[in-house]
Amino acid sequence: MRRSYEWIQSLKPGDEVAIVRGAGMGRGAWLHTVERLTKTLVVVDGHKFRKRDGLEPGSNAWGSRRISKPEDVADFIEETKINEAQSLVRYRVERDYSKLTLDQCEAIRGILEGVEASS
Repeated sequence: MRRSYEWIQSLKPGDEVAIVRGAGMGRGAWLHTVERLTKTLVVVDGHKFRKRDGLEPGSNAWGSRRISKPEDVADFIEETKINEAQSLVRYRVERDYSKLTLDQCEAIRGILEGVEASS
């Protein structure tokens, strides 16, 4: 099935799009706002994407960034958010907690107890 890119032609500055990267360690989808448009490009968060196919200029489809409609990749966006949060937790677990306040420790405890209760 061939992908349709007609929706890209109707984008305006301020519209929300998803930037998708589909391969390797940087795999994920993130929401961003269209900054500006030229005759042939869409500029999003400083990155340029072709209007004709949503890909970055000079890239092939494999492993490169592209823009997509947020609703088309909603599950991927959610998965990316979960993966990033889990990575942050893993990173923080290896850190020194001696600088945390009692309130911060209690908040972490509440979160962990909630996770254990739902398992």
